Amino acid sequence: MPGPEGLDGKRSRQRRSGDPLSYCAPVQKHQLAGRENAGLAAFEKDFLPEAALYASARPLRSQTTGQFIERMNGLVGKTLHSLEETILGSRIHVFGNVAVAVIACENVENATETNRNVEMMLLVKDDGSWRVAAQAWDRQDAANPVTSELWER
Repeated sequence: MPGPEGLDGKRSRQRRSGDPLSYCAPVQKHQLAGRENAGLAAFEKDFLPEAALYASARPLRSQTTGQFIERMNGLVGKTLHSLEETILGSRIHVFGNVAVAVIACENVENATETNRNVEMMLLVKDDGSWRVAAQAWDRQDAANPVTSELWER
């Protein structure tokens, strides 16, 4: 069964050769309501098989992309009906075949709950393609606001 718009394997994050994060679209919309989330399979292909993901929840716990996808599929249609992610800004440092990216986002869940977070990624280039080797993210709070200083430095 095809997934919802933006999650049916057609990437809303498009890649251009040579640019590690050109697939970060300014606005990425996901309509998730009660459907299979086939787009997460495309998401998984952006990561190395051994990639580690670290969410903002504490205590800190590493998870694989497969574990992340399993968790998201468990939320879709139950507590998560829609997710809209807007990229606020990004900063990318590239040296040869390695890159570090800082991406600030604003997320609206279920058209009601808005939060901001920062994702940081370690990327590696192999065979002409960039892939995520590790990703961690954290939510904004009073002590750590998301500001343009993160991407304008």
